[in-house]
Amino acid sequence: MKNIDIRYPANIGTADIDVYNAKANQLFTDQVTLEFFRSKTHSEGAVGSKDTDYQGTFGFDAYNSKIMPRGAISNYLDIEGKEIQTSDNPKYISPYLSIYPPEFGDSKSKITLYIKATDKKKGTTGEVEFSCVSSKGDNKNTNINIVGNNKILLESGSAKPLTLQCIKPFKDDIFLEARSGTKKIGQIVIKANAKIYETTIQPVMINWGTTASKSVELVDHESLVENIAAYFNTNSLNQAYIKGNLAKKTHSVTFLKSDFTKDSVLKEIAGEEDPCGNTHTGGLFVNYGNKGSYVNANSYNDLVEERYAALGSGNKEKQDAKEKIQQAIVDLITVFKKDFKYDKQSNLEKAKSFHKDAKVTNIWKKPEVVSAYKKYEDLRKSYKGNVELDRKNTIYIFINKNIEGGRDPITKVQAYSLQSSGVVHIFNSAYTDKDGSALIIHEVGHSLSLNHTFTDEKLNALNKNTETINKLKKEKDELENTKKNLDLKNYYGIDKKYLTIQKLITYSEDKSKPEVYYFERDFLFNIIGKAAVKDEKPITGVIDIENRPNPTSDISVEDEIAKRDAEIKRLTEENKKLKNETGVMPPSKTLENIMDYRQGTDSTCEKPYNENFQYKVFYERQWKAMVDTGIEEGYINEIKQKTQAD
Repeated sequence: MKNIDIRYPANIGTADIDVYNAKANQLFTDQVTLEFFRSKTHSEGAVGSKDTDYQGTFGFDAYNSKIMPRGAISNYLDIEGKEIQTSDNPKYISPYLSIYPPEFGDSKSKITLYIKATDKKKGTTGEVEFSCVSSKGDNKNTNINIVGNNKILLESGSAKPLTLQCIKPFKDDIFLEARSGTKKIGQIVIKANAKIYETTIQPVMINWGTTASKSVELVDHESLVENIAAYFNTNSLNQAYIKGNLAKKTHSVTFLKSDFTKDSVLKEIAGEEDPCGNTHTGGLFVNYGNKGSYVNANSYNDLVEERYAALGSGNKEKQDAKEKIQQAIVDLITVFKKDFKYDKQSNLEKAKSFHKDAKVTNIWKKPEVVSAYKKYEDLRKSYKGNVELDRKNTIYIFINKNIEGGRDPITKVQAYSLQSSGVVHIFNSAYTDKDGSALIIHEVGHSLSLNHTFTDEKLNALNKNTETINKLKKEKDELENTKKNLDLKNYYGIDKKYLTIQKLITYSEDKSKPEVYYFERDFLFNIIGKAAVKDEKPITGVIDIENRPNPTSDISVEDEIAKRDAEIKRLTEENKKLKNETGVMPPSKTLENIMDYRQGTDSTCEKPYNENFQYKVFYERQWKAMVDTGIEEGYINEIKQKTQAD
């Protein structure tokens, strides 16, 4: 057959057009890149509530400069799989994906993404080939299957679906690469799934009554509890490879309301009207106090957790003894601090004056102090330690519908968690919120170590380090002068002890009742001393030192100078790394992160919340942080998978 040159179509009786050149003009240029999206609407630029196709059912984290700060870039990889520095100007930032092994079912192990080629020249087309390689450099992959053809014809600017299925678990991250010809034009990082974790979600209902419970009662779950578990597994913690197993029953316990109101831990507050004319329900609130202190949140936490734990373990007498001795500690500190007023920073002149007057010795002899200490000693004999909540492989959700919330009716806290505690507290107002489940998962994030997205952790660390460095330098200078000042040098050790005693007093005022261990270590033993025990040095008490003409102690000035030098060096190096990684988005501006807040859009009172915001995603760095904390603290454990991982 005669060869026909189709570049000259007139020779074969067609219209006089250059078919060859027309096709060449439509091919991808060398500037083409490929992006991965979690849904069709996401490929069209939608995030938050506008991305109606994606509800967080699988983990997907792509850097987005419109809803993420610049410093977040350092958490991602470039197209070659290398870490990105904040100072870089990367041409490509790889997103992250989490996908489950097959034994968890198609809904978790089979995921459809959308892909879009973007070219500097509009209307170009090209074939894109997809392949998976191990992040360890092994090009062989039998773990992820690209469903259908791994070669897809794309037109720039138009999104097409790409379905992935996990065939078996894998120990190392996998890079799903996209190539146009030999050039890599896109990449997504699929997080290793050989380790999948689980925890038990244990709800506990708190009731008020005239008689406190003597045991834990088992009751059926409420719908809110079931909704939380469903949200946990399909819209949130599933992204981090954490599965929540709802306990068989809700635990129910009854406490005396008076035990929570007598120390103003809880406070009755009348309903209030906000500046927009909305009336907010009053009732019983966790009393944060005028300064917004969390002291009562801590106290409420302790009372609920420890009393519930005591009932569940049959240790009510042990808990009663602990509460009595803690009150005795508070009583002793209260009478002692009336006459003990020390500075918050080192003051050798004051230490010299206190030593001369035998300040602590004389306070310790006062009848009210003697009486308070005698009561503590008597109760110490019955104290058998703390009753601890059994947090092994468990996240607790304590529900108290008798409490409307925390803080006050307008700035109402519907649920809260002490960071890294593995515990969440829910109040009545959460029941009527349309985002109740999401708000509680937000608190679960806190319970697994996460901060708010609008908390600039890097800046806070940088500022704290800088403040500490300046303080250490000042202390070092003072210590150097102390070495030269023979009159004051010997007062350094006792000054340190006075400071430690004052610090414990301040803690008891600002935070909560000190634990017995810290009270004895920082307060009692620094006053009366302690003999050497196994693996511990003896502690010389202030009373002993005050009765010496020369107030030398067990603390060396030279050793303290060396410690400060080492710490200054460490913090300075740490600050170099933190310097370029600061910056956050204001509240609600992420539009979708679960650790963000819903915020009002303006001051006109027309829209109470940003309608574009929807609790939806955790970032990959948050996945990792929750898993790391969960393992370290024992709140989660690894599921032993049936299929072997590569």
